[in-house]
Amino acid sequence: LRLLFFFFFFLTRLLLCAIPSSSSLFTLLGVSRLGLLDPPLAALARALSALPPNHSLFPALLQSPLWGALAHVLAWRAVDSEGEYDDDEGVGHVGGVSPFELCWLSPIGRASAVAAIHASLLKMSRLTATQVAGSVAHALPSAAELLLRGGPMIELLTGHLHGQVISEIGSLPPARGGGSQPAEVLSRAVVHVFVTACSTAVALPTEPTDGASEIQGPSRGIGGSAAAAAAQATLQGRLHACELVSHLLRLSSAAADGTNSEERSELPLSLTCRLALGSEPFAHQFAQAGGLSRSFLQRMLAASNAPSAIVDVLLTLSHLARLSAEHAHSLIEHAHLAATLGALLRHQAGGVRAKACNLVGNLCRHSGSFYAEMKVQHLVAHLVHCTRHDDASTRKFAAFAIGNAAFHSDLLYPDLREALTPLRLIVLNDADPKARSNAAGALGNLVRNSASLCEEIVSTGALHALAALVGEWRSVRSDVELQPCKIALFSLGSMCSYTACRDALLAAEFPRTVEAIKAGARDEVLRKYAQRVEAKLGLEN
Repeated sequence: LRLLFFFFFFLTRLLLCAIPSSSSLFTLLGVSRLGLLDPPLAALARALSALPPNHSLFPALLQSPLWGALAHVLAWRAVDSEGEYDDDEGVGHVGGVSPFELCWLSPIGRASAVAAIHASLLKMSRLTATQVAGSVAHALPSAAELLLRGGPMIELLTGHLHGQVISEIGSLPPARGGGSQPAEVLSRAVVHVFVTACSTAVALPTEPTDGASEIQGPSRGIGGSAAAAAAQATLQGRLHACELVSHLLRLSSAAADGTNSEERSELPLSLTCRLALGSEPFAHQFAQAGGLSRSFLQRMLAASNAPSAIVDVLLTLSHLARLSAEHAHSLIEHAHLAATLGALLRHQAGGVRAKACNLVGNLCRHSGSFYAEMKVQHLVAHLVHCTRHDDASTRKFAAFAIGNAAFHSDLLYPDLREALTPLRLIVLNDADPKARSNAAGALGNLVRNSASLCEEIVSTGALHALAALVGEWRSVRSDVELQPCKIALFSLGSMCSYTACRDALLAAEFPRTVEAIKAGARDEVLRKYAQRVEAKLGLEN
């Protein structure tokens, strides 16, 4: 009886594939109509997902015609000999898709084909030379190489993210495998493919040092071969030509406007930011596709969003602001981020606060055009609060932002007066050499444009904190630890231009420190800065 039931069920499904969606039989049975290719593609996707990467069948599958067949499935559209879509007995096109085509391959089947591709790439990305015999490992392609083997596979996958395609699938009735959910499943499967492929083809952002996002070099495929590196470069070029970032931004925006917006937008947004951080062409494509628009950034930087998503966007914006003054100008003049940044500087998550400070610093990198808006939105007060925070990363980037906020003019000096004491404490006590460097540089910038803060720099002890930091030059054990000493010495050289600071240094033991550096320091830059201070203090013979 069970066999008869399953046979009848399968036969019903098969017959339904030849029945137009308007058929009363379809409505009566209430069974979703699948394409003939849907079940085998679903079975293939499940099998590839379950197959261990080190299974002996896996290398053979990758060398088989399967990869090309999957590309052919994605490329297939039902056309007659004259290149026109078959009209399936006059039923007409539904949502721009031929009904005859849907008899063979529904959107669900397309999602299964993409899932099979993703499963293969995922297994390849996890494969290591220790999991398989050495002779096989050298023959296996990287994930990027495997994706490139599919001919126009990249272009076909990107095409499934096109707004018109998603709209067509969404307009199909559920009976044809359409609707908003299948459209989302298909687009999400495509994004998963690119996430996996780009995990080895695109550089990854690391912890920034001076407020600038550092980018690692692209990782290589198995064995770090030249072929894998070339494949990664080719993949990036083709993804850029397909305007993948533009499609991902549209998906992120559309997902942010719907239900479960945070969960649905996180994956395409994360990949978008990864691409923009890892490649300058992708970064410019991000800007050109509307990534710097006010409406997009207000949604993506809402304080209620997931902290990881906010951090991704903040890192990307900092990278863009660093890349060019034009991008920074767009963020300042068109995106109007000051109010949003004010909320993020008070965010509960330390990572969000730190990256918000980082962005403020990079928006002040090229000019002082952001200063007026910072004053209106009281951003300096928030930055000063961040310099006192328990989170080390927040303190480090707050000091960086304050330094740039004082660099181009003295407009913000009255507000920055409150930063003198916390900057002094960072210089004296912080364990992170980068934080100490940022704080020492910020104190130097607070006398760069006027002498208005010189007396407070002396009275708060900030001047003597810099001198004490320079005095540590003998005990440092690495160039990293020496860097704060060099920056502090340069800042003191700037302060020596003003009488209040110069007299305070001459009254202390600092001249002896300068002489000792000139006589015994091996670092050429440190000796050069000592000679500069000596000249400004009038200590030269």
